Amino acid sequence: MKNRTKIILASFALLGSAIALTFCGGGGGAANDILANAPAGFTFTNTSGNAITSVSRGTAAQLRDSAGNILLQFTTGGTVNFTNVVAGRDAAKTFVHFPATTDKSGLSGTIIMFVPCPAAGSQVTVCPQASALGEVVTGCAGEVTLTQTAKTSGNYTWDNATTHTGTDDCQVSASVDNFGTGAFSTASPTPVLTADDFPTVGVCSTGTIDVTSSAFKAAIAGATSFTFMHKPWVSDADNPFICGRQGVWDPNDPQAFDKTNTLNMTDTLSNIFTGVFGYVFICNTGFAFASSNYGFHDATTYRGELKFTSGSNTYRGRVRFTVAGTDVGKTLASLGLAQTDVTLTDASDTALTTVGDVQNLLAASPVYITINAVAKGATHITATGGFICAGTE
Repeated sequence: MKNRTKIILASFALLGSAIALTFCGGGGGAANDILANAPAGFTFTNTSGNAITSVSRGTAAQLRDSAGNILLQFTTGGTVNFTNVVAGRDAAKTFVHFPATTDKSGLSGTIIMFVPCPAAGSQVTVCPQASALGEVVTGCAGEVTLTQTAKTSGNYTWDNATTHTGTDDCQVSASVDNFGTGAFSTASPTPVLTADDFPTVGVCSTGTIDVTSSAFKAAIAGATSFTFMHKPWVSDADNPFICGRQGVWDPNDPQAFDKTNTLNMTDTLSNIFTGVFGYVFICNTGFAFASSNYGFHDATTYRGELKFTSGSNTYRGRVRFTVAGTDVGKTLASLGLAQTDVTLTDASDTALTTVGDVQNLLAASPVYITINAVAKGATHITATGGFICAGTE
């Protein structure tokens, strides 16, 4: 972008995977541009993650949180001063807001937002008229949707839509000139199936239920028990398959669903996030039943199938969840934790302590929920996902 003397304001907010940013671009300045006053807890870095206080004009700089997560990437056309800028990021949201009184000159060219995303096949929604994070919702004014197959819409481009795996951030860009006040969020779209979902096998091939429909939500809400189906355990070598680990789990296996366990909804989701049967943590790197090896899931995508009865119908559905976080693959012992320390929360950090809590969460949004595994005041892993296909039997 050519240097401009006028200032252009932009603001973004992400929900679910949510980002809110506000910034401006301007011209002028020395050959080396100063980066000043990053928000408390955040740092200006180069693209290698090293902290910097200045950058050569035309060189990319980033804003990162204390864990090294990138919130945005930009180039400069002058001094960048983030005085009064408010920023935040967790497993579901990224937020950067520039108040109107902030000197926002100095940003130039294309700005890239790094948005935490759920599994591959998700979508990103832009809310161009949002002025607060709470306004970043499906159906917002001027909504623009980016998908895997339509990665550009209006002024916005989902740069890594076709290569996004579910374990990396979604990267959405636009030129500074084209950004007005705006917001970014991941929505709860109709799931897009990938080859790893085995779309031509079993329920994903034969099931005809719209998993986003009100009828399916009501069916989940009315269910009394759930049956988790998996491969029988013979040795710990079976655990990655039982956990549903991508690259190992395969519904074509003749024993894939031979073992059934009747669980309430809380146990079902505990299984997805903390291990088989809801009380052991075997889906970490060791995949072992020995208690000394219990730990948090590896960072990848997991799948499985459930049955449940609601009213006069028996439903079968395939679920997909992607796990990420600071302590993926680590044992509880290495973190100084016991099983009893770990609880589940939703995306708003509300504790999920009863069958009704968890069941209502999934009934409200069958294809996209967020569950955090929390212990001693810290979120250790986060799983996002839900049903990708379903049918009746």
